[in-house]
Amino acid sequence: MTFVFAPTDDGIRMTFPRQAGDVIRYSAFFPGTNKPDRRRHAITGHESIVSWRGRAGVHLRAGYASAVDPHLTRARLTFRSGTGPVRIKVGPVPTG
Repeated sequence: MTFVFAPTDDGIRMTFPRQAGDVIRYSAFFPGTNKPDRRRHAITGHESIVSWRGRAGVHLRAGYASAVDPHLTRARLTFRSGTGPVRIKVGPVPTG
């Protein structure tokens, strides 16, 4: 299976092929003590936004950390079986 990572003008787009019966899970981590803002097709944190098309289950869970961020929230996206690829875009939060 080939996963495609392509640059955009303001981030990166990831494309994951999907076959009947496939479940695709993707995790994004957001720094800070505030949980990211959850919308229908996007999750926005202080510094970044993760967006997608189609249906995805979203589960937010705090309590993670890294070497540079003492507080992280994990956003786990679950894409169930469907037709066509799953596309996820990650980029900075728009300013202005």
